[in-house]
Amino acid sequence: MTQDGNATLTIPEWAGELEDAFDAEARQLDTLVEILRCQRQGVERHEVGPIQDSVYAIHRVLLTLDEARKRRRTLLEVIDAGSTEDATAPDRLERSKKRLIAAARSLESELSLNRRVLEAALSATDEELRAVLDGLEESATYATEAGVADPRAGRLVNRQA
Repeated sequence: MTQDGNATLTIPEWAGELEDAFDAEARQLDTLVEILRCQRQGVERHEVGPIQDSVYAIHRVLLTLDEARKRRRTLLEVIDAGSTEDATAPDRLERSKKRLIAAARSLESELSLNRRVLEAALSATDEELRAVLDGLEESATYATEAGVADPRAGRLVNRQA
């Protein structure tokens, strides 16, 4: 105990908990990477289900990740506030920290790739929709069949859709 009544903390005393916190956060980042890959596959196959599932899964993982980050930050604050010695972190703690950093970099790469894939898919969908609508504008009217000059006149509308 120090003079102010606080316990003196060292990194080795908290190494196990901090290692667990690093590992928990890295696992959540790895989970996000897998979800992003599934999302990308859904986009490539034009399947709405996996895309919708990925949105909900990402939301759940982000909430869990936020809790893991709070735990890690709290542990680091406690260690920093109570440490009076210059202790070096155990090797396994350093490995966990490096694993977390690698997982974060992997997630960053996957996010960048997904952003490009989603932007390309949206652009392609916009172009396809324009092509369909342009084709419908001329063929889905009474006026075209009757030879009327304004192609928008007498357009058929399906109100049941």
